[in-house]
Amino acid sequence: MKRVTLALPVLIVLLALALSGGSPTRAQSSPVWNSAILYFNPADTPIETQGCESPPECDDISIVYYRETGETVPSRAIPVKPFQSGVVLIGSVLYDQTFKGSAVISSTVPLAALFRQVYSSSDPYSPIVYTSLDNTMAGEGFFYLPWVQRTSGFDTEIGVQNIESVPISLKLHFYKRDGSLYTYDPPQGITVEPQRSYIFRVSAIPLPWSGSFDGSVVVEANFSGLPGSHPKIVAAAREVLVGGNKAYGFEGVGAGQTAWHMVSALCSYGPGQQTSQYSIQNTSLASTAQVQVDYYTADGTLFATYPASGTAAVSPGAALLVNGCDPTTQGVLTGKYLSAVVRSANGVGLAVVGKVIGKDGLLTAFNGQLPPPASPDGKYYVALPYVEFAVREDGIRTYLSILNVGSSPANDIQLTYYGRDGSLITAVNLTGKPLPAHAKIGSDPSAARAIDPGSYGFIGAANIISDQPIVALARVQRGVSLPGGVTSLGDDYVGMHYLKNW
Repeated sequence: MKRVTLALPVLIVLLALALSGGSPTRAQSSPVWNSAILYFNPADTPIETQGCESPPECDDISIVYYRETGETVPSRAIPVKPFQSGVVLIGSVLYDQTFKGSAVISSTVPLAALFRQVYSSSDPYSPIVYTSLDNTMAGEGFFYLPWVQRTSGFDTEIGVQNIESVPISLKLHFYKRDGSLYTYDPPQGITVEPQRSYIFRVSAIPLPWSGSFDGSVVVEANFSGLPGSHPKIVAAAREVLVGGNKAYGFEGVGAGQTAWHMVSALCSYGPGQQTSQYSIQNTSLASTAQVQVDYYTADGTLFATYPASGTAAVSPGAALLVNGCDPTTQGVLTGKYLSAVVRSANGVGLAVVGKVIGKDGLLTAFNGQLPPPASPDGKYYVALPYVEFAVREDGIRTYLSILNVGSSPANDIQLTYYGRDGSLITAVNLTGKPLPAHAKIGSDPSAARAIDPGSYGFIGAANIISDQPIVALARVQRGVSLPGGVTSLGDDYVGMHYLKNW
């Protein structure tokens, strides 16, 4: 049985009010963020067929909720068939819209899951989406959050989950971009019980920098009373613009790597003038990292490098901010549809979070990605558990980008859309011609003809099978008409790799 852990910073009403305090109208309406777990079974056949009540199909998932205050709330098993997807509304299941804590999902299938929050009011906000973290993605003693801030507009909220069976203690290391360090280790300690979470906002930490902060965080964990004992933890973050409508979430990273693939790399691209920014964290606490960013065109051609010569130094624990419209690259990147690889030139580990910011109001967050391992059949599999595409222009629409992160052209990339009940809606081959290394291609349910005329649109999941290593990014956005020329709100989430080993 596969276990998937998911840090859930689900906001209570008071927190939602505090984050949207710039608008008296919103404050008076007592808004709530409705939270849900969305899941998808990418298996093409039943997995568990022995020792169950209703063979041959008796696969299921179950969720155990852990309140931050200590209470455990198990759910009933949810049957799940091949290619079926679904939504668990946390407030409805627990009869509590103020739930704050974490959850562990257990499954008999290779489950892909993500966390989503949507604003309950008619006043539109960005949806917040980020993916679950399984045990293999946990940090052992440390977890890294490359972009954390406390400004007039944003106050990062972080959820850290203990996935051990015994209590652990935490320390929080805050690094400004210049490498300045403050460690939060209160006299009473920060103790987190098994499977529970510690959820905090940066504004609640007594930082020494006049109340403002922009940088990175390293979460250090130890078994209580045992320094250097390295228990497993995961963490995720979310932000809501004070007095605005932008919001996004992202998961942290359990270990540094020397190369991360960024599906979106932009400078003033498209009608919304979208620009990407990367916060690149040095995960070594002792050595300086030497960093460069290589930008590639949609056909896989190396187009530009930041910095133009040499490398950029990043102090231990700190994070370098790289803008797609940096003066050294702006002249060549402007208006281009690009991807990027963030590299460590001296072998020091990195963690990366990217954001896309548009002049039309769009603001998303997404993680860097690693090339996936091949399945026993030699192919590569990516699941996208939540794909929605409304016919009406003000509805939710999901756009997919698939990037070849292998060293050879991809000759066979199959993208399949499935309805909520697991029914095949449509399948498309994205490689009418080979997709070169570092090249990317897009799709959405409308372009793939997955929408019936006269219907609401499409809602379900997608699955990708490739003959070369690939990564995918899903943009979940909606059209709006708000003051200040805001016409688009959204967030990004990364596709989830799985091994076909059944």
